[in-house]
Amino acid sequence: MTTPNPAHAAVIKITDRDGNVKYLHYQNGWVCHLDNGQAASLTFAGISDKQVQACKFALAQCQHPAQVLAAVRRYAAGNCIYELESLLEGTEVSPPSLKDRLTALIGEARDAGYAVVLFNPDELIGVSCDDLEQHLVMEGNTFIDDTREPDEDEEE
Repeated sequence: MTTPNPAHAAVIKITDRDGNVKYLHYQNGWVCHLDNGQAASLTFAGISDKQVQACKFALAQCQHPAQVLAAVRRYAAGNCIYELESLLEGTEVSPPSLKDRLTALIGEARDAGYAVVLFNPDELIGVSCDDLEQHLVMEGNTFIDDTREPDEDEEE
C-alpha cells in the first residue's frame, strides 16, 4: 500500500485582479476549477501557456502543501493572489520540514527578485558560515558593479 502524498491535500485559492476566484487542487493530476465548480485550464490559474508543462512537472515533485504553493507562485504570471486555502477533508499533514519551509521561502524570495544562494552543512565541511557569507556578499557586489547596465545619470 502506498502512502498518499501530503501535497495532494493542498487546495490553492487563486484570486485575479478582478476578484474572480479559482481553485487548484489534486484530482488524478493537478486541476483548476472556477468558483462555480467548472473545470478550467491551468492558464486560468495565472500560469502562461509556456509555463504550464513546467508547472505541472514542479507540482508532481511536491511532497508538502507548502511546496505546492511555492511552485504555483514560481510559475504564475504574477497577476493573481495565491493562498493555501485549505487541506482536503480528512487529511492530516505534518508541519513542513525545515527543507520544505526553506524551499518555499527561497521560491518566494526569487519570485520577488532576490538572488539567493544556500549551502547545506554537508557542503560547508568546516567552513565558517559567516566567512562564506561575507565573501559571497563582496564577490556579489563586485559582480553586480561590473555587469549591471549604467543608469542614464551615470552615462553623462
